[in-house]
Amino acid sequence: MLAWLLAVAITSVSLASGKGNAPKYYYDNEGAKVMAESQSVFIFDENGRYLMPKIKYLFRYDEGGRVIEKKALRWDTGKQDWGNAYLLNYTYEKDFVTIEYALWDKNKGEYDDFSQRTTYKVDGNMVTAVNRYRKDLAGDSEWSLESSYLYSKPTLSPWHENAALFAGVEE
Repeated sequence: MLAWLLAVAITSVSLASGKGNAPKYYYDNEGAKVMAESQSVFIFDENGRYLMPKIKYLFRYDEGGRVIEKKALRWDTGKQDWGNAYLLNYTYEKDFVTIEYALWDKNKGEYDDFSQRTTYKVDGNMVTAVNRYRKDLAGDSEWSLESSYLYSKPTLSPWHENAALFAGVEE
C-alpha cells in the first residue's frame, strides 16, 4: 500500500512538472514540522521528469526551540551521497540575533573560520535593522561592515518559527 501511494505521489509530481506551473523546489522535512531535524530539497532533472536531490539542511536547537545551527549538505551526483557545503551558527541576545557563515573546505576536511556575519536588531518578533559584516580569510581578524539596512515597516524575522528558514534555497 505504501509503495502504491509513493508511486502515485511521484507520478502526480512528475505530471505536474510538464504543465509549467510546478514549483521549482520540493521540500521533505524529517522530524517535527516546527522543529525539523533535517530538510531535504529536491529539484526536477533537466528533462523535468524526475525529482533529484539538491541540498539537505541539518538543524540543532536550543532549549527554547530556536535554531542554533544549520548545516547545509549538497548532493554529489558522482558519489551519490551528501557532501558538506556550509554552516550557519545562530546566537541570540536580548535585542539582536547574529548569524555567522562558514564554508566547508574539502582539502582540510573541516569548516573554514566564519567569514560572514549578519546581525538582526529585533523588536518583539519583528526585524528593524540588519547589518552585514565580512572578514577577510587571509588572516584578518576584524569584521568589516559591508551593508546596513533599516526597516521602517518591520517584517517577520527569519528565525521566527521555521517559516523563513525554509523560504528559499541558498545557492
